[in-house]
Amino acid sequence: MFVVVQHIPKAVLRRPLSADTPAPTSGLNCFHRSLAQDRNYIIKRIIIIITIIIIRGKVFTACVRSTMLHGSETWAPNASDLQRLRRNDHTMIRWICGAKLEDEIPSAVLQHKLDLDEITAVLRTRRLRWYRHVQRATSCINSITQLGLPGTRDRGRPRKTWSACVRNDMTICNLDGGNPLERNSWRTSVRRCQVLPTPESGPTASP
Repeated sequence: MFVVVQHIPKAVLRRPLSADTPAPTSGLNCFHRSLAQDRNYIIKRIIIIITIIIIRGKVFTACVRSTMLHGSETWAPNASDLQRLRRNDHTMIRWICGAKLEDEIPSAVLQHKLDLDEITAVLRTRRLRWYRHVQRATSCINSITQLGLPGTRDRGRPRKTWSACVRNDMTICNLDGGNPLERNSWRTSVRRCQVLPTPESGPTASP
């Protein structure tokens, strides 16, 4: 809002006349009253525009991102999967803001404009929340994660597992020593983790 206001002429930002001011009797008073009305109109328009932008971000989170990340608590994506997810999210955010690649506006600026967090950070938060549910569960869902698979593994690097993703998330969020059974402290740490930047890995992600 400050960036927009600072480009308004100083004459428009002068203090408006009070309600007790008598009706203008000269051309100068009419000029001041007109400037006051212009200033109030511009401020109202700025507030309306900012409100609309924030509402767009909330609708995008509730309708679009919730669909994109449905069931993401159990995902084990690799670097290319995260890159495609991030690229798709950035494309839709640019479309909502009406920004084109030729404008050279960073995606982080548009996300801040819509009051959104990085989608990979949101994915990490959802996975850590589910990890707490798994650790607190008393049914078979907890014991399954401790089962060993019979047989021998094929040659080559093993596929990325959900447990490996959780360990990586805990390292990024400095939760290696955290106890998921402590509900309030774990929830607070996970919320704080959502605002942390996501380390880049693999091919460079598109803006």
